[in-house]
Amino acid sequence: MKALIQLLFISLLVFPLSINSQTIIGGVSLPVKIASESGALNLNGGGIREKLWIDLYVGGLYLLKDGNLFGMEAPSAEAIINADEAMSIYIEIVSTLITSDKMIAAVDEGFVKSTKGNTTPFEKEIEAFKAAFSEPITKNDIYIITYEPKKGMV
Repeated sequence: MKALIQLLFISLLVFPLSINSQTIIGGVSLPVKIASESGALNLNGGGIREKLWIDLYVGGLYLLKDGNLFGMEAPSAEAIINADEAMSIYIEIVSTLITSDKMIAAVDEGFVKSTKGNTTPFEKEIEAFKAAFSEPITKNDIYIITYEPKKGMV
């Protein structure tokens, strides 16, 4: 399951976000903290996913400690991916152009890219993850994807 979180994080990197240090991004106020079974997760950073100058969603990455989880000024992507610590990705839809089919296609594309086409070992987990997007997606929908050590996504 940790591998799936790694793939999700890499997928988020594949679909880059415009980094912004404020907690209000693209008109969306990101929560400063998100509750998890391991304790409060703190906003580490966030941004807007854009395509052709259209804002699609605002995302935030939440880590166990305030931007200093790894004893550094700012944790590297590799350090975050390799950490066996609670973490969350917060996504708020800001466009009516996002549909369930488009989100699922983007997730598929992200997993294919992040696994270099070898999604077979993760098929069950990927299908379970995509099920979160099976209902119609509307503007202002919020998705919180949380990884808990020894449990995987909860």
